[in-house]
Amino acid sequence: MGKPQYLQTFRKEWLNKKEFKHWLLEVEGDSSKAKFRFCKLILNAKNFDFEQHMNSKKHKTAHSFFSSYRSLGTFLNPNCSLSTSSAEGNLSLFIVAHFSILSVDHLGELCKTHFKGSEAAVNLKLHRTKTTNIINNVLAPHFNDDPISSIGDSPYSVLIYESTDISVLKFLGISIICFNKSLGNIIPTYLALAELETCDAQSIVDVIKK
Repeated sequence: MGKPQYLQTFRKEWLNKKEFKHWLLEVEGDSSKAKFRFCKLILNAKNFDFEQHMNSKKHKTAHSFFSSYRSLGTFLNPNCSLSTSSAEGNLSLFIVAHFSILSVDHLGELCKTHFKGSEAAVNLKLHRTKTTNIINNVLAPHFNDDPISSIGDSPYSVLIYESTDISVLKFLGISIICFNKSLGNIIPTYLALAELETCDAQSIVDVIKK
């Protein structure tokens, strides 16, 4: 008779461990699992599994992408008011939804010039670099986690888009159509952009399962 299986639970100290603290997250409601911030992957809460994943190509690629951006704290003024921070966040969301990021250089200066009676506008300092960091470090994590928590056990549809560019790496864009509880409506939303090992049906299925 084999040894009884020991069920490892998530340890809070892992969140402060040097190797894990930048990308490891708890899974709400399931102490036996852990989530990886960059890869959007959920594994068993085991130190060995974490170390194995750290050495995987998928983790290294995702980590190097996010590491190429400087910390958002570099661009934040600690004396900045909440209204200014809120304005910068909303303008960044507006830009990413409707325009090229290049246009924010003009938009930020336009707001400061024509809304001088507003404290938020007067202290506004929003250009391409800061907007990019707000999108990647503030908005993206929220919108990546929101569909998962919103779906729960509800039905949803998966839409996939395979890249057709001529680069060496091939990616699969994954979107979902689901009922958003907070909005009370059915919406299409981006879920992930995953690298394909090979350009065949089995590789696509494997990526979606992950």
